[in-house]
Amino acid sequence: MVSDLHRDMTDRKASSSYIPLQERDQWSDLTPVEQDDGPTPLVPIMYSEECKFSSRDLTNQIRS
Repeated sequence: MVSDLHRDMTDRKASSSYIPLQERDQWSDLTPVEQDDGPTPLVPIMYSEECKFSSRDLTNQIRS
């Protein structure tokens, strides 16, 4: 299921019809949980815009 969602998000990332997971009916009962590295992360991760759009959407839902 996770790989299908990631593929769906990757395929649609440039499309204006993409609907973030938290806005989809089947995910509506979850509140996304953002990654929190704290005030001084040991090794901060510099996410690309592509990653922020697709992968972070998915991982925020998985954390919830």
